[in-house]
Amino acid sequence: MKEFEKYEVWEDYWCYKPINNPTFEILKTLNYYCWKPRENDEIKIRIESFNNTELPRDSQIKAIEFVIGNESEILDGIWNYYQNLILPVYKSAIDIETEDIANNKSELSKIFGVKAIEIAPLQSYNSVYYLIEFDFKYDCEHGLYLLFKNNTPIDLFSEGDKDYDSIGIYENGLDNKDKSPLKVHLSETNGNPLLDGEYFFNQQIEFALSKGAYRIFYTINDSQRVRNFIVNENLEKFTLEYVLKNCTL
Repeated sequence: MKEFEKYEVWEDYWCYKPINNPTFEILKTLNYYCWKPRENDEIKIRIESFNNTELPRDSQIKAIEFVIGNESEILDGIWNYYQNLILPVYKSAIDIETEDIANNKSELSKIFGVKAIEIAPLQSYNSVYYLIEFDFKYDCEHGLYLLFKNNTPIDLFSEGDKDYDSIGIYENGLDNKDKSPLKVHLSETNGNPLLDGEYFFNQQIEFALSKGAYRIFYTINDSQRVRNFIVNENLEKFTLEYVLKNCTL
């Protein structure tokens, strides 16, 4: 894939897309919409330009080619993330009617509608990272972005809140510049507090966590961050590295 065209998404925000837009037959089955359906039933591609002039980087081309070739696996990743994290997080925040819960992968289309695939001009990694933007039944006003590492969602955002902190966690870990431990507040997704303390990224924490979804607030280099994460098995002890990477190392 080498042929791209540049287009203006909104004033002075320029992106690239393939001249021959992929069909995305599997991802297009996620077709829920809040206000209006996709134009021409087309999933938009936004390959972001670093300075409005730079052509897509090799890492960005690698990412879009990955999405084109792995639609089925990406759909599996969305289903797993919905069950394990998205549904628990939003159940804690809003009242969700029984009929608005997807009970199997084929029912995801009543919750999610894929609007766009967005690929930032990140540095090159062995893994590919990209965002998928959704119309989202549980929050039509703000929508939903999922940040992916390969086939697997690793973080979620509302419109306007997206960032790439999770990539740094997966690629580089978390360390204060002064080598001090991280200040941590761990809670259930409904805010019920569980653990407060100061811990290093790889330090063993003697605290039991049951399988489920959690929220962690942490301070790194005087910057406060928050992250939802999944524990996929009961734990008697853990490291920040293990839980912040959703129990994958």
